[in-house]
Amino acid sequence: MNKYHEQLYKLRFAFIVSCIGITLFILGMNHQTVDALLPTVAPWGAFTVALILLFALVRMEWKQLDNINTFKHEFLTIISHKFRTPLTGIKWAAKLLREPTTEQQKIDISKQIDNAGERLIEIVEILSQFSKIDSEEDNHPEAINVHEIIESILEKYSERTKAKSIVFNINVAKDIPLVVIDKIKMQFATEVLIENAIEYTPESGAITVSVAKESPWISIAVTDTGIGMSKQELGNVFRQFYRSDEAKSIDTEGMGLGLYISKKIIERNNGTITATSGGEGKGSTFTIKLKI
Repeated sequence: MNKYHEQLYKLRFAFIVSCIGITLFILGMNHQTVDALLPTVAPWGAFTVALILLFALVRMEWKQLDNINTFKHEFLTIISHKFRTPLTGIKWAAKLLREPTTEQQKIDISKQIDNAGERLIEIVEILSQFSKIDSEEDNHPEAINVHEIIESILEKYSERTKAKSIVFNINVAKDIPLVVIDKIKMQFATEVLIENAIEYTPESGAITVSVAKESPWISIAVTDTGIGMSKQELGNVFRQFYRSDEAKSIDTEGMGLGLYISKKIIERNNGTITATSGGEGKGSTFTIKLKI
């Protein structure tokens, strides 16, 4: 059970106990006391008051259960769809390999399998981070060099940026101190921002990653010349499963969890993450701030 659910159950337990206590208190009163304290319901007696309280409790529990069921349905629908696409690609590639193929076809098929495998790894990584998002035991802070993390991410996506002719700029201020944070989680959060910038920036666009010291913070800003966002989208961009219509049309395989998880990771480490944009078609800037 994660931290969020523990707090939820504690609040619900406290509410239930309070309702039961109030109900017993009212039922223990005599008729004259109820008439004096609750004149509007006095004709119906303490029993009706108790029923009203219990009805409110049941309604709250039912609503909570409905929200959980909705979340489970939405989550399972998205996950099943995201797994099905790369798995179908692998199955289709395996079928092609059983047929007579040229060497070039084998190379192309192996690339398809490799791409599908990479997609599956990305999905598993997102689910892994999502499942551990509130786990204290899984957080291992250490002193890290932010610049080194950014360099490793850019190296990972170098082929994609070259394929789209995207100009990548890195501006790192001098004497940037180390920050204490879980290295794997920090890499995940930063990678989400850079990957999104690459995905939603058109060919021949530009992406700039800036690292600056703004005491008592270190600021990491990822700015792109991509699709941008409206004010409404900016208000929803960190919600779980949220994706704008244009984002869906560009990247049909997105899950709408990356930014949500990134925000949770950064906030758990006493930092902040924000998004700004000049509007649709005017690019976006995502900024992470971490305490020095």
